[in-house]
Amino acid sequence: MINPFLETKLNYPQMNPAMRRVADVVLSNEDRLRKMTIGKMASESGVSNATVTRFIHVLGFRNYKEFSAAVRYFLEEMPESARNIRKPSETLINSEFRKNSSPESICRFVIQSEIEMLKDTLALMDYDLMREVVAMIMSARQVLFLGEGRSYLAGMNACSRFLRLGIVANCYSDYHSMVGAAASCTEEDLVVGISNMGRTASVVECLGIARKNGAATVAITSAKGSVVDQSADITLLTGYDYSSFLKDQQIVCYEADAENLPQYAIVDSLYLMCVAAADESAIDRYRLTADLINAKRM
Repeated sequence: MINPFLETKLNYPQMNPAMRRVADVVLSNEDRLRKMTIGKMASESGVSNATVTRFIHVLGFRNYKEFSAAVRYFLEEMPESARNIRKPSETLINSEFRKNSSPESICRFVIQSEIEMLKDTLALMDYDLMREVVAMIMSARQVLFLGEGRSYLAGMNACSRFLRLGIVANCYSDYHSMVGAAASCTEEDLVVGISNMGRTASVVECLGIARKNGAATVAITSAKGSVVDQSADITLLTGYDYSSFLKDQQIVCYEADAENLPQYAIVDSLYLMCVAAADESAIDRYRLTADLINAKRM
């Protein structure tokens, strides 16, 4: 069954303003959502019934009745593990942040947002897809990671891990290097594009170039239906901080580094799955690398 709360967050970045108002009602009123009619939802969102209908179609439901049944199921049968919705009281309001926030409330907000994103990522994991990507990594001539900003750091982490198993891996963040690497790809290579919101133009373009050259492509993103998602053969979806889209609640001067933790979690999971599938020679390479690194430590 489709998880209406998780699907709402996954599709939120691609929604128009009217649909986002519906999404905000869904994610902030779960206690009243069980008995909310389509008319009431439209009224509270300030939109038409037709907009609500389009919203539930985006989530993958055929009609409002099916959506309501899924809401009741996930609220009653899986209240904690499935929803992971932060309560309004757990969100630091921008207008009150500087004068009213205590050290404890700030720390709780940061840690809770990280926990929420990782729980969402676990709920989104498609283990068959993960196994397919692991097989692609193990058989590739080389694995290229593409990303900008903090997504590049997740790619560098991936390279560091896979190189220890003897898997040839490289990571690129600037456009010129990405283009050169993508243009040199063949059908023996795997290219992984990382973009949290799925809008990084250089990653999108270079995934397309790699695909034209016959390379397999994978996207790691939190934005379902984004251009990065559409540019890859396989997409591994991650959780993200939904509250960062609430402009009246967004904290000034804060962009959560934790939004990239789910990318690290995906990379670490793929790496350990590769370890489980590797032969003894790969494990020997890891041990040799670890010994060489440890020898340089003081």
